[in-house]
Amino acid sequence: MATQKIRNIWLDLFRFLLIFMVINIHFNEQSFFLPIFRLAVPMFFMISGYFSYSKDYNAQMNKNIKSIKASLSYIVFGYSFCFVVGLVLLLFNYDMTKYELFPYSYHLWFLISFFVVWCVHFLICKYNLQKIYWYIVPILIIIALALNICIEVFELNLPLILNRNAFFVGLPMFGIGYLLHKGGVVAGSTKTKVLTLLLAVVFLFLSLLEAQIVVLEYYICSVFSSVCFLLFFASLRVQTNKYIEWYYKYIGSKVVFCIYIIHLFIGNIIALSGIDTWCLSLLTLLAAFVVYEIVYLLLLILKKKNSIKTE
Repeated sequence: MATQKIRNIWLDLFRFLLIFMVINIHFNEQSFFLPIFRLAVPMFFMISGYFSYSKDYNAQMNKNIKSIKASLSYIVFGYSFCFVVGLVLLLFNYDMTKYELFPYSYHLWFLISFFVVWCVHFLICKYNLQKIYWYIVPILIIIALALNICIEVFELNLPLILNRNAFFVGLPMFGIGYLLHKGGVVAGSTKTKVLTLLLAVVFLFLSLLEAQIVVLEYYICSVFSSVCFLLFFASLRVQTNKYIEWYYKYIGSKVVFCIYIIHLFIGNIIALSGIDTWCLSLLTLLAAFVVYEIVYLLLLILKKKNSIKTE
């Protein structure tokens, strides 16, 4: 299982905490810790950027193409799921005044941004323009901050798509992750690992102070925190064993993306019981995971049966 030997299990597990933060953004938005939850989106993009790097040109391009196809499949699955949900709701006399063609789909902006970022990265690598990340990362972050300040401070009614998109959120975070890996930056010694983890937590809580000044899509302290978390987890030793093999065989590496796609629908069903805030977010995560796992294992069984028949 070669792909599992080089895959960082710690980052995959950390993604569960990140997706929990995302769920809290959607279902616990009045929480005092909302600025901390904002770590999730830049962290997701940064992790992708970190593992997008490869020294070998052909391996790099193959990885880019594979990621473009995967991100496109997430979009197709996401909107297909929301479309089917919409039809089912319509059959059950869902209030037409509230009906949307793709209910619970506003969060899919992330998947679209993810796809666009990988396409842009493909072109950057194809024409050997990787150095451009050193320039566009700070520029795009400054523009994103300026847009957020204009929206919040001057109360400009700008469409959300102008600041929550691939270019002002996804690409700069992706570029940071890519540059960190390309530069070989890791937390080497035990002291350095402890320091990076400590700084990650400190910066994470400092984002609460930023939020007292202006409300942003992501905070500068969140960016620093993401860098420190990435360096910490990337430096942890990963050894293939039966537990790791079991995780990737019976859970899979796409679990968080699938949870992300279905969590709004699952959460809204659970919310009908009157459960709110943290409990709602946690139950949504657990329920979405169970739904995903049932489907994943069924597909695994069907795949095995088909392979036996062909043999």
